Amino acid sequence: MSMSHTGMKFTDEHKKRIGISTKERVKDVEYIKNLREVMIGHWKDPVYAKNQSDAIKKYWQDPIWAEKQTEKCLEGNQKAHPNKPECQVIEILKSLSSSINYVGDGTYWISGMNPDFIDEKNKKIIEVCGCYWHCCSKCGHHHNIEQRQKDASRVKKFKRLGYSVLVVWEHELKQSSSVIAKVSNFVDAS
Repeated sequence: MSMSHTGMKFTDEHKKRIGISTKERVKDVEYIKNLREVMIGHWKDPVYAKNQSDAIKKYWQDPIWAEKQTEKCLEGNQKAHPNKPECQVIEILKSLSSSINYVGDGTYWISGMNPDFIDEKNKKIIEVCGCYWHCCSKCGHHHNIEQRQKDASRVKKFKRLGYSVLVVWEHELKQSSSVIAKVSNFVDAS
């Protein structure tokens, strides 16, 4: 059996040799270092970065493509599992007998976005934000303002689609009684 790539045909033996060659290069520290530097150089070019970003956004707007990518990510051992803050929110929701379910594993998508928790019937979403990764200003994580803007845009988009959204920050989970009250008020609100 042969494989075609831009008009070239590869035999099974050739594909095997290419695979071995690639595996050897991946083990080569110098090769990886050079490849990394080249890619960083590309992404520093604002035109390249914008083109790549626009292309990726265009792909994710296609629901069929997005679903296929999600399925690929969830195959085998690559299934997403709730992180520690999400597990804490799961326990809070269980204690409240809430109908809000964890879907942050890619099982539910809304306009190309995967919320952490959702109650589709009552149109409620809970987003759990880790202080470091989502750049919590209260915890002094100002390293990526673009991430904060992206998160805010995401919440606005959910709201435009008719959802009520509650954002729970990782640091809030350290004060269990206040975060339980916050989640309870959100769950009980009509």
